[in-house]
Amino acid sequence: MTDPHGSGAALPDASRRALSASRAELRREQAALWLRRFAANESLVVMAPTLEAAARMVRAAGGSSFGRQRTTLDRFAAALATLPLARRGLLLAAGTALEAVAARAVAAVKHELRHHREIADRPGFPRALARTLAELRLAGVAEAALAAESPELALLLTSYRSELAASGLCDRADALSEAVRAVDGGHALAG
Repeated sequence: MTDPHGSGAALPDASRRALSASRAELRREQAALWLRRFAANESLVVMAPTLEAAARMVRAAGGSSFGRQRTTLDRFAAALATLPLARRGLLLAAGTALEAVAARAVAAVKHELRHHREIADRPGFPRALARTLAELRLAGVAEAALAAESPELALLLTSYRSELAASGLCDRADALSEAVRAVDGGHALAG
């Protein structure tokens, strides 16, 4: 099978496929072509940014949607990671729970803060900090490397990780890492 838009690139025949194109229309067309390769009763996992986007992909391919499981990256990662995380005594947290962890992390090191001390008590600070730390963790930024650029932020990250552990919680970065280990280990859901 080749790219229907004339690039000449061969489309892999593998059952796992990540689609990439500069235009959404091209991605949808590629997804529909890929989905049509499978029998109507064959079980597939269709992952998209939203559940509605996954459902649209399945509908665009036509035919039966029976056996087409629609999911998002976060939902799929949670399904792969929940049991291994539970075995380690960890529960996946999000949103307000992570903001509370960030607030506790700030309180634990507030006496050591210089630059953030004046804003640490502001209502929006835990939310902003939780988002910032989540982005750093998802990007795989090491605390030592961060300490060279922003010692206070590294201190807050260390405190956040400690508070997560003390609470028996984990965040999206932990769940995605655990999901990757599950896929590498041949988890049944990963095909």
